Amino acid sequence: MAEAVRVQRVRLGTLWAGITPDQAGVGDPEYRDQWQRVMDLLADRGIWMQLDAHQDMWHETYGGEGVPDWASGP
Repeated sequence: MAEAVRVQRVRLGTLWAGITPDQAGVGDPEYRDQWQRVMDLLADRGIWMQLDAHQDMWHETYGGEGVPDWASGP
């Protein structure tokens, strides 16, 4: 569908809690692999991707998402 309407760029959000859910500097390989698949699919179609390093209302404690438990403090 994207090719039919000539989409050239997409903005995709990612959450800090998805990238390093358990501790600083330790990434989630499954999350990273999923992102690589998305980037490869877009690149194969000539579509540019803008990564949106997104957080939404800081943490689940505050009704949001985005920041992992280890970084949210007590």
